[in-house]
Amino acid sequence: FIRDRLVAENKTRLVEPFDPAQYNSNASVGENLLFGVTVAQNVTDASLIANPATKAVLQEHELIQPLAGIGIRIAETMLEIFVDLPPGHPLFERYSFINASDLPEYADIVARWSNSGKKISNLTVGIDKLAILALGYVEPRHRLGLLNDALKAQIVAARNGLHAVWKNSGSNDVEIYHPDMYCVAAPIRDNLLFGRVGFGIAGANDTIAELLRSALSELGLEDAIYHTGIDYQVGPGGKLLFSTQRTSVDLARCILRQPDLLVIDGALSGHRTSDALAIIERLKASATGRSLIVDLPEGASSTGFDFAITFENGRIVSAGPPAPASAAQG
Repeated sequence: FIRDRLVAENKTRLVEPFDPAQYNSNASVGENLLFGVTVAQNVTDASLIANPATKAVLQEHELIQPLAGIGIRIAETMLEIFVDLPPGHPLFERYSFINASDLPEYADIVARWSNSGKKISNLTVGIDKLAILALGYVEPRHRLGLLNDALKAQIVAARNGLHAVWKNSGSNDVEIYHPDMYCVAAPIRDNLLFGRVGFGIAGANDTIAELLRSALSELGLEDAIYHTGIDYQVGPGGKLLFSTQRTSVDLARCILRQPDLLVIDGALSGHRTSDALAIIERLKASATGRSLIVDLPEGASSTGFDFAITFENGRIVSAGPPAPASAAQG
């Protein structure tokens, strides 16, 4: 039904479907090898290389050295990007290949590679670590130009070999994607789309989210999905949620209490500016007859508030009724 909606609304380019015979460019190298979802903690990107049976499949398809070649390029690039950045910088999240604490180890591997004539075949240590690094690579997201069609075909061939190993061993550690079956281990969204939303396509996630809501409502499934989400185990302190989701839950809790005074100080910093502004508008609507204090995102208008204070370098530079909507407020 959703696939038909994508076709009818000319939005198929926004979602790259899962295809057992094709490489999905919007999934990582490791996800393409699995073509499924792990249901056991012992199956990770690292275990694909560390486990003798699965590593043998990758070696059979001559993938270890090409993956290590991708890994060395990633490590070299990450070292250049992170050389002067403190731990916790947002770029570590976007390029989440290497933890800050692991940078020295990869710096040593890159130095060895450089001293060996920049040939992976000359490296005697670090090959597996570099190959593991490559498994998290997504071309449209990271845009380092490290994949070609021949390597994608090798990965798809190795995928089939891995599936055969798991089937022959009777392992149930990975639930394989199948177009005619619900994948219990995968998120509901992945099952609905049976594919991945394209990286780098402006507004793709918002467009697809709206299409899913509309389709679920039409099918009478919207309430069931919401109830499933509410029953989801989020871990201690919401550890299993994204920071923006934790913020939304906290805000919802505050709104339900209907406080006389609600202060939003930095809580929306993790949201995109457009999302933060939309949340602020909803907060303003819910705070009718009560007091609301908000630190506005840079460039946002204070129109609709009774009083605005502008700061620069920690000092108040203006205070009073909001400026016209066209004037930016800090």
